[in-house]
Amino acid sequence: MIKLCRVDSRLVHGQTVFSWYPALKANAILVVSDEYAASKERIQALRIAKPADAKLIVKSVEDSIVALNGSAVDKYELIVVTGNVHDACEVARACPKITSVNLGGARPLGDSVKELGPAVRLSQSDINEIKKAMADGIEFEVRQVASEKKRIVTSFDL
Repeated sequence: MIKLCRVDSRLVHGQTVFSWYPALKANAILVVSDEYAASKERIQALRIAKPADAKLIVKSVEDSIVALNGSAVDKYELIVVTGNVHDACEVARACPKITSVNLGGARPLGDSVKELGPAVRLSQSDINEIKKAMADGIEFEVRQVASEKKRIVTSFDL
């Protein structure tokens, strides 16, 4: 079961490990990243950062979509983490099991034009991607840690 789909440019770090992972009673983390999936060194760094009891899965965007639409992920209490808005929107639009995306630590791929929170900065491209995904019925919310109040992103915020 997918417990959370999160955008965080730092991927697996303190907020994921010490806030989201225990609060959601997760047992696995899927890192969606073409770059990380292609690098044994980066995967090893993520393994060091993950909770000791967590299963870490690192897949490309395309392979993540296939896995998330299959039944294999159903045995996990899964946190899905992407490093950018583009990858999160691509995965969310392709995976009906994902109905909400948490913006927790977004750094734009281009120039920042909009700030939604202390750690969420969006480029115009990010905003366009979010608007498309919202039109498809995907909710976006801003929170860095699980204990914060959930703030839903509306079209007026963008």
